[in-house]
Amino acid sequence: MIGTDGLRTPQYWRERAAEARERGGEMLDEEARLAMENIAQMYEALGERAARRERALGRPVPSN
Repeated sequence: MIGTDGLRTPQYWRERAAEARERGGEMLDEEARLAMENIAQMYEALGERAARRERALGRPVPSN
């Protein structure tokens, strides 16, 4: 999802994190699973950053 300002929303990044975790859970290789978890954590961080931006602009931010 893209907000009215053209930037990705917190929900978008949280959904990407969930997707990365789901894909990681399907992987047989431990190193690949860990890599997907790291990617998910980065997406979560982007979601938090987007949420801070939204709050700073006075916009409501739905919780997870």
